[in-house]
Amino acid sequence: MAEARFANNVVMITGAAGGFGAAAARRFAAQGATLLLSDLDKPGLDRISSELNDHAKIVSEPIDITSEKEVISHIEHGISNFGKIDVAINNAGIGQALNALTDTSEADFDRIMKVNAKG
Repeated sequence: MAEARFANNVVMITGAAGGFGAAAARRFAAQGATLLLSDLDKPGLDRISSELNDHAKIVSEPIDITSEKEVISHIEHGISNFGKIDVAINNAGIGQALNALTDTSEADFDRIMKVNAKG
């Protein structure tokens, strides 16, 4: 049996549908954590939640982390279900094609900053 280092801990992970977020969810689930997962990618979020459902208690919601209202609601939902949040992994982020900053539109730059820095 895996080590239960995070038993009795609630771990919130944004950007949990794939990549590092999904890997973190798998690792924390294997170590006994309860998970509060979010991502804009609902099908991907459903896949990781389904995969881990037998290994951990999970609440997952598709949210836009640039929406303060959605983030607050998600945190409140996690606390109402689990009573607390012990660890927050703010992993959600977006990228773009690699090009010079001077070739990036202001709208693209603003969206990237809104998600990656503010979100």
